[in-house]
This record gives sequence, structure tokens and C-alpha cells, in this order.
Amino acid sequence: MNLETLTPVWGDRYVDRLLDFVVPAWLSPGNIPALSKTHTVRVNFLTAAADAERILTSAVARRLSQFAEVICTPIDDLIAPGSYSVPLTLAFHRGLAGAYRPGAARHCILLNADFVISDGALRAVVAALANGARIVQATSLRVVEDQMRPRLRRYFDADGALQAPARALVGDAFDALHPTVLAARADQCAFRSPISNQFYWRVDADTMISRPFLFFALALTVDAPPPPARSYADYGMAEAIAGRGAPVVTLTDSEAFLAIELAPETQEQEYIERGALTATFAASHMSSWSTEYHRRQGQHVVTFHKGQTDCAPNPALAHSDAFVEDVLARLGTAQSDSDHPNWLAEVRAWRATQARLGRSSRPSELPDDAASATAQPHPEIRSPASGLRRLARVLLVGPDESAPRTSWQPFHLMDVEVAALLSGRRVRVFAEPGALGHIIKPSSVEAPAAPTASLIGLEMTDWFQVRFVLEIVRTSPSADAYVFVLTRRDGGAIGDSDVLRLWSMIDGWAEIVEARPLNLDADFAAARSYGRLADTARPLGDPIMTVRLLAGAVLSFLKIIVANARPSTVGPPGRASGWILRARSR
Repeated sequence: MNLETLTPVWGDRYVDRLLDFVVPAWLSPGNIPALSKTHTVRVNFLTAAADAERILTSAVARRLSQFAEVICTPIDDLIAPGSYSVPLTLAFHRGLAGAYRPGAARHCILLNADFVISDGALRAVVAALANGARIVQATSLRVVEDQMRPRLRRYFDADGALQAPARALVGDAFDALHPTVLAARADQCAFRSPISNQFYWRVDADTMISRPFLFFALALTVDAPPPPARSYADYGMAEAIAGRGAPVVTLTDSEAFLAIELAPETQEQEYIERGALTATFAASHMSSWSTEYHRRQGQHVVTFHKGQTDCAPNPALAHSDAFVEDVLARLGTAQSDSDHPNWLAEVRAWRATQARLGRSSRPSELPDDAASATAQPHPEIRSPASGLRRLARVLLVGPDESAPRTSWQPFHLMDVEVAALLSGRRVRVFAEPGALGHIIKPSSVEAPAAPTASLIGLEMTDWFQVRFVLEIVRTSPSADAYVFVLTRRDGGAIGDSDVLRLWSMIDGWAEIVEARPLNLDADFAAARSYGRLADTARPLGDPIMTVRLLAGAVLSFLKIIVANARPSTVGPPGRASGWILRARSR
């Protein structure tokens, strides 16, 4: 059997994680060394040119080359600051297309660069392929990376392989579960998250079950050229490549396959809110993105266990069956898994960023109409809740999202101040989600082919992304002026030490000439208030809570009008919820 692993990876943080833990887990005896004894194996890292040499010359890659051919495929043309899902999907697609050989089937194993797998996990994947599966799907268990790293170090052997038995690894994961996993536990009533796509129940101290509605395609059989990508890797791409109705095997027992996802503790924490995770809540949010493909997946029960499993019926399983049945009954019309609205919107945003970076060509992985395709709005029941969501959106971004912010909208003064600094200049925009996106609208500035100024938005809770965006700016055509907008997604304070750290990172190519601390507390408070109104209000289900949310939004609206009457947003000494840095090119 011809096997090829595909792993997209770019940026220092992900490459560090890959080389420190991910590849060493592949080197455990039951993974690639075992496969190489009976199969031809190729390992393909889909990566940036700047990262390829570091990967190929690393000690773990040299060790890996004893068992498999190790190559790197460049994806520099796909990487864009602030975009992850689209480059990831297109990178996998490029790898699958490169693996195709006329007249010969190749079995591709898709491994994310933040998944640490148990010893023997890949053997289970290949066994499923050998038994006729054209698609093998599985799920992962997310953990807090900083808590998991010292536990993983215990499993390294003298040769640098990470030999983690599945049950032991589950036990460590249970002690380091990520907050987003805890918020997706349907057996507790304290916290929930609107973006949860798999739900959990604790059976006992040794066992937890999951009902995922978003399995990832772990392996595919490629015996024909893949069609252009029309959706995410986990939104039906597997069926588009392997064929609708192709044999599928779902790995549901951690003893056979276990992937631990390493994630920063703060990842997606901003979505967690107080409240019970009910079927009604889950269905109200899943209706906006789930396809028939996703809804079929909810039938599977995944078991994570650190001891022997008990075959006797248990209440957790019965509760999960009832929960899934209730969710499915409450879901609206399914989204299409081809040209999914979320995918089309992200592709348009990705193409816009590519254009700002001077990349006008369409990658071959996208169809010809990808740039102009328009997402069809999902049918929405006209209800009081939908009306409040529209009201909250108007309060936050206005009736016309392309127009400049007005005096009754949050971040209006920030918009005005930045626009004044850029007045008369041609501008190139570099924006991080949650940084520039909610402050400066894309239409506030132009992005011509030959900029004389660069506007850079930085989200200061993620230094990996900060470094990534800065490297894109540094290597882009030089500008004679730079304006940096620094914010935190949570509206927290940005300390002087953070600004000094950023200063040291740009000092070689940009000279700071002005630094303004900003007071955006009222703006962030209003944005949070409007967000709660949009996400949580249920006029019919909980009218008292809805009235409170509406009153809070009105109060925030009045506070914003008062706050925007200030002459500027300059913050008080010692407290800054935002910064504007003006710099010139060295």
C-alpha cells in the first residue's frame, strides 16, 4: 500500500510544536516505524519556504527519514495573515492533488500540526484503509498546551520517540482538559459556548463520551484528480474527493486511535458564557452552519477512556442519545456542503488579503468562480430573536457595513484618529481578526498597488500571530510610514511592557515617532453588550433576561454617544485598552 501523510504547518509556534511533540509521536513504534515495515511511506509537510529548511534539517526529521521519504511542498502563496481555515484546506487539497498518480491509488493520512497521537494510532488508520474504507474519520480531544507539555515529556525514549500508550494519554488529557471542552459538557449547567461542535458527558472517573457533529477526515483514498475545493476540509471535502456514498470508517474508541489537540488556554475562551448547554441552545447555533454531512455524524459515540470500558448501559449514553435526538429535531434547513456560505465568505476575505499583499493570481485549488461566488443567505425564521440580532448588528456596525462609523457606534473615535494619520496617503492594510476588523472598516482606507503607508492591526493576546503579521509587513514592499493599532480581543489593558516588546520586534525596520495610549473601555463594553444581545436574547424562551439585555444595550448606546463626544480617545496614565503607534521606515 502506498501511504502519504499530509501536514500543513507554518509559523514558529506551530513548527516548534510539530518538532517538539507531534513528529516524535509519529516515531513511536506503533506508528510510522510499524507502517514502514509493510508499506511505502512518504511524509509531506505543506509549509512556507522559510520553515522548510528548519523542518528538513531537524533531528526528528532525520530520524523520520529512516522510515519514510520526507519532503516539503511550498504553500507560501496560500498563507495570509489573519486567515487559517482557507489556507489549511487549500494546503490539504494541494497535498492530495500532488499525491495522485494515474493508475495507482494512494492512501493519504491528513494530520494536523497540533495533534499528538497515541502509540499505534496510525496502525488503526491503515487497518481501516486496508479493509476497504475510502474515508477514515475521527475526532480529537483538546487540552491546554502548557499543562500538557510536561506530561508528554515523560513518554520520550532514548531515540527521541514519544511513546504514549492510549490509556495513559487519556488520563493526562483528563487532567488538562481545555476550557472549550468543559463548556461543551452537556452534563453541567454552568457554562456553554455557541461554537461547540461536539458535546461531552463524563461517564465516570475513567471515561468520557463525545457526540461530535464535526469529525475531521483523517484518511482518504486518492485515485483520481481532486476537484476544486468548494468547502472546508471537514465540511464535506472528503466526500467530494472520495465520492458521495464512499465507504467510511469512523474511529470511535480512544484505545484504537487517540489524537490530543494542543491549544493555548485562551483559545476561543472569549466565546464561553454562563448558562446551561441545552439542546435548544446548541441547535440554535448549529443551524447556521451544519450540513447533512455533519448531522449524520452525530449518530456516532466516541469513547475516551483511561481504563477498561464497561459494556453495561450507563445513564450518560442515554442522556447523550436524548440530547442528540433533541438537537436534530430542532435544527432548521441544512446548509449545502458545496459552496457553503461560511466558506465563500472566508474565501472572499482571504482573496482580499491576498490582493493587499500583491497576489492577484488564483491558486489552482480553487474553482474559477471562487472570487465572485456569492453566499446564499441561510433561510432564517423571522422571529423576535432574529429581529434583536439584526438590531444588535446595526448598533455595532451600522446599517451599512461599508460606511465609516458614526458618532453613535463604538470605536468611532479610533476610526477618526487613524483616518487622520493616514489622510492624503495611499494605504495598504494588514489586519488581524479582532484587532483592526472591529475598529477600522475596510472601506475607510484604500489599498492601491503602490502604497505609501501601511496600516497594521495587531491582536495583542497572541504573540505568535503578532510575529506572523509583522513578518508579512516587513517582507512586503516598503512603505514610508506605518500606523500600528494595538488592541486585545477581550478589551483588557495593554501594558507598557507589551508595547516595549513590540517595539523591539520592529526596531530594525521601523522607527516609532509617536505612541498614543487609548481609552476604549466604553467601546469594548458596548461591543460586548451588543454581542450578548445578539447571541443570548430569547424573547419567547426567557423574556426577563431579554429585557435586561435590551436595557443593557440601550445604556451602552447612550454611553457611547457621551464617550464619542470627547475630543480624543487618549487614555489615562497607567491604563490603556488600545494603542496607536506611528512609525516611519528606516
